[in-house]
Amino acid sequence: MPAQQSKRWQDMRSVVLCARDEDWDRLPPRDQKILCLRYGVLDGEPKTYEDIGLRCLLPRISRERVRQLEARAVRRLLDYRKEKSD
Repeated sequence: MPAQQSKRWQDMRSVVLCARDEDWDRLPPRDQKILCLRYGVLDGEPKTYEDIGLRCLLPRISRERVRQLEARAVRRLLDYRKEKSD
């Protein structure tokens, strides 16, 4: 990961790190794992899409598929947050 992260990446990371436990628990396990790896939640070391798709998940998936799953998971967290505020 580049030292200077994009604004979009930082915004998505903020959504992930600020998610409530009950919202996090509603995500499928694979989505949780992708977000943890992508944003370095557990070890502080963010992973690339390629690292996640080729080295961290079974079965192996393309980096584009990892990107799609990441976007879906972040949207879900935002939707869960919205549900609570309504």
